[in-house]
Amino acid sequence: MISAAAFEYAPLREQLQSRSFYSDAQFFEVGIGPINSAQFVASNLTSFKNKNVIYIGTAGTFGNFEGVRIVRAATVQWLPTCERHGLSYAVKPDPILKLDRPLSALAELDSVKVICSTNVSLSNELPVELIPKNTVENLELYSCARQIAGVSASFTGILGITNAIGKDAHQQWRSNFHEAAQLSASIILSLQERNKS
Repeated sequence: MISAAAFEYAPLREQLQSRSFYSDAQFFEVGIGPINSAQFVASNLTSFKNKNVIYIGTAGTFGNFEGVRIVRAATVQWLPTCERHGLSYAVKPDPILKLDRPLSALAELDSVKVICSTNVSLSNELPVELIPKNTVENLELYSCARQIAGVSASFTGILGITNAIGKDAHQQWRSNFHEAAQLSASIILSLQERNKS
């Protein structure tokens, strides 16, 4: 299990400690932002080799925010805000990553496209090919998935939608990130338990 910050996986870790068959689960805090997470993953890449890796995080939606919900990342794209708005361009664009090897118990979650950038966006404008209600923003997932997905047995990105992209995003996030972490833990455990039976 990996997260940008420990609070994102803390509820899951606490619940797993009481279940002996999950005693080998490891938790890694990769750091906030794409640079910190890329550096952490690069330094610890062998820890993820041939493992089932679950990224647990939060995200803002480009659509209407209708309350906290948990989704699975289907694709992850590096698309900085300035590039989205046509104010910059990438000399060599990074590939869109397809996360098509999720842990089977988590594959049934609603899936979304995730775009990542160096900073939290204040504008919810998107290129026409992206559908706002199916697109979310997270800072660290691309940095983690780009390195880990190639060496892990499976890689699943689970995100708690905590806010809408825009000027009120941070306040909404602050009001909802604990609920998102609790809900992520509950969903991951219930789906895993159901898959075991």
